[in-house]
Amino acid sequence: MKKNDSVKRLIILALGLIGLCVLTAFYAHDWFAYYYHHIAWKTHNRFNVNGHLLIVALYFILLFFFSNTYGALKIGYLKPLDIFLSQLFSLLCVNVISYAQLSLMYGWFIIGGGHMVSMMLYQLCFL
Repeated sequence: MKKNDSVKRLIILALGLIGLCVLTAFYAHDWFAYYYHHIAWKTHNRFNVNGHLLIVALYFILLFFFSNTYGALKIGYLKPLDIFLSQLFSLLCVNVISYAQLSLMYGWFIIGGGHMVSMMLYQLCFL
């Protein structure tokens, strides 16, 4: 019986990690497709591989922190609506923080927030 519990916990941990990786992949796509080109054009600075990895890893770490804080990773323990709402709130917090980060890198607000809103809608469809 204890082996089944440990396997269940491992599967739940893997599901949470896969979910975080997919949500981070949405952000990485928007970073490479839109935000990086605008920031590089405005500031005339190019990132190397480490800079790109840092931006994506920072998003992943923030998403992990907020998801863990608000209980979004407790799949199987909480009700599905509670998990969905905690994931929604953690996504909102992380996207606002990352938009502020990107705006600081750009020097001012990055041409509205349309791409960040559409990315969040895609992320919500994944949830």
